Amino acid sequence: MLRWFIELVGKNPFIFNTARRMFEANFSGEKKVIQEELGNTYGKILDVPCGTGEFSFLFKKIDYVGVDLDKTYVDYATKKHHKTFMVMDATKLNFQDHSFDSVLVIGFFHHLSEEQIDSVLGEVKRVLKKDGKFLLIEDAPVKNKLNFIGRLGQKYDRGATIREAKFYIDKLNKFFEVKRDYPMRSGFWQYHVFVGVNKNF
Repeated sequence: MLRWFIELVGKNPFIFNTARRMFEANFSGEKKVIQEELGNTYGKILDVPCGTGEFSFLFKKIDYVGVDLDKTYVDYATKKHHKTFMVMDATKLNFQDHSFDSVLVIGFFHHLSEEQIDSVLGEVKRVLKKDGKFLLIEDAPVKNKLNFIGRLGQKYDRGATIREAKFYIDKLNKFFEVKRDYPMRSGFWQYHVFVGVNKNF
């Protein structure tokens, strides 16, 4: 019953985003990491998947492109934020090689199989310029037993596979030079941050 309700909420961008804001303290953790890791040096940035576009306000309109497979979310983001949002498959990005200075991915990979992750990382590497930065903020298992809400939320999350940080470090090292990684919490939600640079061509 609860999973059915969560699926229903996920179909409405406004309700979904409102619920996430409540669980994640208005995305305080994500915003802080993005500002610290990308700051004003991000250049032309790709946000994939952009979802409701809630982090687009951190970037200049001329520099930002958000893509998502869900047209409902793209339409919502476009109407609300008035920036460039496009319907697109992250495993088949319709951009030329080396088009972006930075790529941002938040809370996406736990929805994907390992093969799909490889496809997305391959595309991210392709569209990133040499020495471009890849910022991944991905859901991580809640270890704090007192965080009941976070543990319950992960149990019924639409993403089926929340993995340990080592999985992503090993995976990312095949595509990028991982500069640093660290845990991050945003409200009740647990994340892990990975910062990579597109060095290997």
